[in-house]
Amino acid sequence: MLLDHSDIQTKEVLNWKGFNLLHFAGSACSQKLRIFLNLKEIDWISHHIDLTKNEQFDSWYLGINPRGLVPTLVHNGNVHIESNDIMQYIESVNTDVVLFPNEYINEIIESLEYEDSLHIDLRTLTFRFIVPHKLGKKDLKLLDEKENFKGTIQGDLDRNKQKEIDFWKQHYKNGITDDQVIKSANNFIVALDKLEKKLCENKYILNDNLSILDIAWFISINRIIIAGFPVKYHYPNIKAWFQMLSSDKRFSREVKGNMPLFIIKNTLGLYNFFKKRRLIDIVKF
Repeated sequence: MLLDHSDIQTKEVLNWKGFNLLHFAGSACSQKLRIFLNLKEIDWISHHIDLTKNEQFDSWYLGINPRGLVPTLVHNGNVHIESNDIMQYIESVNTDVVLFPNEYINEIIESLEYEDSLHIDLRTLTFRFIVPHKLGKKDLKLLDEKENFKGTIQGDLDRNKQKEIDFWKQHYKNGITDDQVIKSANNFIVALDKLEKKLCENKYILNDNLSILDIAWFISINRIIIAGFPVKYHYPNIKAWFQMLSSDKRFSREVKGNMPLFIIKNTLGLYNFFKKRRLIDIVKF
């Protein structure tokens, strides 16, 4: 989605040249876009937005992306938001490596929209089984500031912002409930059943050639595996496909966690193991 120049309050970015990516290392959507850029062999300038320090709530960043989400692409002074839209834009200006083949464009758009519809489910599993509640909850004051920020998307007030704020306020008060976990896991079970059938027929999700669909679903599946989803026991075709992509450094280096996150995740995992609060203890697979 291309923002209007009138939407941009941090005016300095209007003078930026080249491909500038505002992103966070551990953000699933940022990981997806970085892999896409790797495969496209595009040189880009990194601007790291540290979500652990709540930099997405800074007025400087909200003045670029009023939704306060990562990633954001600034290309020659034009600001693009939403990872799937950004990738479609990049494909339109760089066709050296084709990842959105025109003959499959309708199927691609449909699948990307489906994958995107699972974003809240992905977040639910992340903030229950990977990031402890105490570390993951957002400061209510910052959420209120974001709610009151008068940013626009293509000239209009953002209708999606309240959904984000409501999620984080609910998470602050209650964390992630078992009912939310069950619902989100079941949504992924449906999605993986469909992917398993596709990968029974093809090397990659779309056909026998790598496409944007492999990038998008690789990121989601990588995340739910980390959360404890037993993919390798129930989906042999997805397991083989995932291992193939994981062996490609253009993919693996973008999802590699750092040591503090590794320690936090494993400490939470041990706690859930002894309390019988793992994903496989809550959901029937």
